[in-house]
Amino acid sequence: MAEKDSDLIYEICCGFCEDYTIKREATFYCKQCSEGFCHECVKYHNILFKTHSTYGREDKKKWSVAKAKLEALMLCEQHPDHRIELFCEDHSKLCCHLCHSHNHRQCSKINLIGVKAKAMHQKGDLRKCSATIELEQITIEHEIDVINKRLQRLRTTREKAHADIKLARYQLNDILDTLERNSVQSLNTVYETLQKSLHSHLSICLKAKDDLQLIKHSIKDIDDEKYLLSFVSIAKSMELVSKAQVMLKEMPEQKHSVVEFRSNKAIEQMLFCLSGLGDAIEMKQEGKAGEILKCNNKTMYDVHITRDVNYCDISGICELSSGYMLISDYSNCRVKLLDIEFKIAFKGIIQFTFI
Repeated sequence: MAEKDSDLIYEICCGFCEDYTIKREATFYCKQCSEGFCHECVKYHNILFKTHSTYGREDKKKWSVAKAKLEALMLCEQHPDHRIELFCEDHSKLCCHLCHSHNHRQCSKINLIGVKAKAMHQKGDLRKCSATIELEQITIEHEIDVINKRLQRLRTTREKAHADIKLARYQLNDILDTLERNSVQSLNTVYETLQKSLHSHLSICLKAKDDLQLIKHSIKDIDDEKYLLSFVSIAKSMELVSKAQVMLKEMPEQKHSVVEFRSNKAIEQMLFCLSGLGDAIEMKQEGKAGEILKCNNKTMYDVHITRDVNYCDISGICELSSGYMLISDYSNCRVKLLDIEFKIAFKGIIQFTFI
């Protein structure tokens, strides 16, 4: 069934029907004509071109796959229902009639594409165009490869930065742990001082209590006729009572002492003002991929340890997220850990053998 101005899209349309703005799917294909035909139009084609061979859907492998792509090239990008027929010299733009009437009416140099195509064919521009496209494809493929490598490098640096953030957090945890231990130690010192003072006063009170209790029981056993013993007992009692009164007057200063913790508000305010553990910034690396880098200066570091029997031969280096460096000493068959100042950070031995 044929449909005029249909919205259906076919892989290859019948060329004859398309000339009459009818969209009908091609069921036969002629290589000599490079054209597709529907089941009705193929009858007229076979009458006019008896020597041409047509192929049905069962022989679709023999159809020209590029035909549909070539047909698509001839369609206007802005108006897909119209074919390209004009070329604007002023804008170097391919146009259909709608493009000409809407956007290029004021242009002074509008030519039919047939005129431009003939001149281009004579100059051999098509071959040059193919060579230019091929060269540009190579350039783009190289750029794609470079971008993929940059994406991989970006992912790697992101992972390293994430590890650095965790390391910064661990370092802050260590600092906070140290501050906590110092605060607890200070608390214990104050507590033990006050506790010692209270225990001292408690001992004095208990002794005074026992002394008063003892003298009290002693007075009960003294007869009124024993004047000398009574006098001594009364004098000692008054002395003990006086001491107890003085002691009790001095007690209130220590009696209500307690311990409390007052946090350092400066730490809280500083942390509250921070938006993060640091800033994530873009580091632009100068130079292009494959560019040879030039070394401006160098510094020598001694990584020899007493157990090495040969001269150090560094065959591999790996930088850790902490900034430390792992190096492999080939001649001594060891792995050594260097700190950020390139000094030996691990005094033990990590030894390996070659298999």
